[in-house]
Amino acid sequence: MPTERKINQKSLKIPYFSIVINLILVVGIYLIITDSVSTSLNTAITRATQAGNTAVTRIFINEVYPEFRQDLQLTNDSRLAKSTLTEEELKRVDKRVRSFMFGTDLLKAKIYNINGVTLYSSDFSQIGEDKRTSHGFDSAVRGV
Repeated sequence: MPTERKINQKSLKIPYFSIVINLILVVGIYLIITDSVSTSLNTAITRATQAGNTAVTRIFINEVYPEFRQDLQLTNDSRLAKSTLTEEELKRVDKRVRSFMFGTDLLKAKIYNINGVTLYSSDFSQIGEDKRTSHGFDSAVRGV
């Protein structure tokens, strides 16, 4: 009888070991799946946001920009690019841009010349900034 008891005790240790291994595997798989889903969601959100920004930019260019084309005089020729707006031009552009932004989820609008100078920003303190070395400006110039 005592031998039988020792065998039963030894056989009980194996399931505990198996449970611990299975638990570790389940936690590991959970972490891998969570990381994979998180990465996929972040990528999807980034792509959707970029697509939305591109669409809004195209709508702005087609619908709003023609109204103050003369004020901004945007050009691909850096020698002819306007570097500042007069106070009157700035007021006209600001009024129309804010009207365009009203009721949307747009937080800020910026318009640069081809040289990277901020001609207009809905945050007036940023007007005149040189963004030519900015990754965002470089991407915008390349159409990204």
